[in-house]
Amino acid sequence: MTARVGMGFDAHPFAAGRPLRLGGVEIPHGYGLEGHSDGDAVLHALTDAILGAAGLGSIGDYFPSSDPAWRGADSAVFLQKAAELAATNGLAIGNADVLVIAAQNLMPALRERVDVEGDCLEFADTEPIQALQAIIEHRPSLIVLERLFAATPRGAALINRIKSDPQLSGCEVRVMSHTGDYSRQVVKPAQVEAAAPTHAANAQASGTVATEEAPRPLDWHGTRRAPRYRVREGVEMQLDGNPALVIDLSAFGAQVTSPTVLRPNQKVRISLPSEDYVMRFRGSIAWAKFELPRVPDAAPQYRAGVEFTDSDPSAIEGFCDKNKK
Repeated sequence: MTARVGMGFDAHPFAAGRPLRLGGVEIPHGYGLEGHSDGDAVLHALTDAILGAAGLGSIGDYFPSSDPAWRGADSAVFLQKAAELAATNGLAIGNADVLVIAAQNLMPALRERVDVEGDCLEFADTEPIQALQAIIEHRPSLIVLERLFAATPRGAALINRIKSDPQLSGCEVRVMSHTGDYSRQVVKPAQVEAAAPTHAANAQASGTVATEEAPRPLDWHGTRRAPRYRVREGVEMQLDGNPALVIDLSAFGAQVTSPTVLRPNQKVRISLPSEDYVMRFRGSIAWAKFELPRVPDAAPQYRAGVEFTDSDPSAIEGFCDKNKK
């Protein structure tokens, strides 16, 4: 008898408003698992393991998340289909071992540490957009973020979005730990007042020599090597085949926004279409940050600085002249 071994893995974030199902069993809990079907990560992993052992592909080949027929479907259907396919190929399931690793729910412990009066709205770490919408609508006096979430790109994006909105200037943002006594108030950036007149004119009048200030970096990241030009709306480039909207452009780099994940030091293949041909060259991501939308119904995005490594500066300068605002 020949034995075959298959391995399956699945991971789902928690989501509010969904039942929690693991291994076909509904578990009483405040959050369920996000997913196109019922989100049963155990049955999804088992289905993948059976199909893999039988050499029949993966769960996505038979039950793609793009198919509306499987929206909210019972994952036991997937497992049953995988077992039938294996049997058709002369295979029988001997045994299956499952290991479940789950994050604990930090909300109750965090709620005990927050002394608030009145209503308290709660959101999971997978719901930053819903949380932002509620913050904009209700303008609460206190916003509390769990320390672990605040350290993630989503948490940092939410904090930056709140800090940059003048309408939320009255909201106190506090980062707290669900254990221990850690608590930190997020300080809003001070309003920049008009700069006082320099002493250059007085120095010239008195006959003294005024020294020039040290040159300032071209951007606050310190990565820009040449001035960039704002380009007209709708100009796109391709980063590893994924579309990215160009915000500004220079002979050596660009600032872009993209729905695709971008990370610092990531190497990318760049395509920049012009009227006559497509410029192709390589580059790297100098800096990147995750941003939450500023308008309703918009999707989150990544904003990044792209540094060109082997581009033709003269060709890109010509492109800038044709497309700058």
